[in-house]
Amino acid sequence: MRDALAHSLMITTAALACALFVPTALAQDASPWDGEPHGSSRLIAGAALNAGDKKIARAGIEIRLDPGWKTYWRYPGDSGVPPTLDFAGSENV
Repeated sequence: MRDALAHSLMITTAALACALFVPTALAQDASPWDGEPHGSSRLIAGAALNAGDKKIARAGIEIRLDPGWKTYWRYPGDSGVPPTLDFAGSENV
């Protein structure tokens, strides 16, 4: 389960990084579902906003899990794996 979740999060992170460079995004924009055993995820883009001299891109991650499976945010406890996002190769993020 950890390998599948890590793979899904890696794909989602890559999609998120790509989506941040879209000049304009609409609220209905979403990536295709990336499925793994027991769950799948996709990136959802929100509307881009202008804030002074900066452009802000909003995005979300939607996760769909099989019954009985769970995901965690910052504090996964003893048996969970927290999601991680790596923007090291990105600019302006």
